[in-house]
Amino acid sequence: MEELKNIELNTVQQKSVIFLITKAICFAIVINDETNEVVVLKKEKQTIDFNLSSFDFNNVQAFLLSDQFTLIPTSIFNPKNIEAYLDYTSEVEDANYIEFDEVKARKLNLVWSLKQKLKSDLVTSYPNIQIKNLLARFIERNELGVTINSLFLESQLVISVLKDGELQLVNAFKVNNAEDALYYHLLVLQHLNLPEEKVNIKTGGFFDEEKQFQLLLDQYFSTVNGYNNSPVDFSEAGFLKTIQYLFNAK
Repeated sequence: MEELKNIELNTVQQKSVIFLITKAICFAIVINDETNEVVVLKKEKQTIDFNLSSFDFNNVQAFLLSDQFTLIPTSIFNPKNIEAYLDYTSEVEDANYIEFDEVKARKLNLVWSLKQKLKSDLVTSYPNIQIKNLLARFIERNELGVTINSLFLESQLVISVLKDGELQLVNAFKVNNAEDALYYHLLVLQHLNLPEEKVNIKTGGFFDEEKQFQLLLDQYFSTVNGYNNSPVDFSEAGFLKTIQYLFNAK
């Protein structure tokens, strides 16, 4: 990952930052909106301590991956009941906030938990920050045929499955190696009774065993691509393209 000094933020008027946060890692994607230059910073823990809060960003977004979430149809959703919705499926810690993201395209609401300290750090450091669940980006995607969308953030794997434009499944898994990653891709197909030969895989992100994973994928699936109809690319440049595509970064 590059050093922040490669973007002279003090001299840039238009700049943005996107945080991708899991339990074990945080990425900060710093964007010079004037030149489209991008730098990725990484911390091996759940933190936003990148010494960025002193800069005046035009746009700050945080996408978090939460273990505790549920989907509620808009037709029956009531914001006053968000704690009860999550209690049905998870044991929510007292030290957590309950948040929700409206996914209008699916007529769904994603209810999820967020640690109080993390939210406090985010809002204190960046008062105008937009905080969303990372899964919402996958829920609102639309694909023809049968498509598995997956994103690696090191040991965290996000997977969604779409069939003829309808969301079939979305979830996050912890992976230790390429075999784990393949297992979860095959597991969702088995669970949904979908034929491997008719499935389109779209994958990308940041993963240490990307070469082994790609070799395994090619043994089971005939159509494997990156996002935005590009080849699969787990390099840092490929990671940036994936993030820009999925999270609307410039």
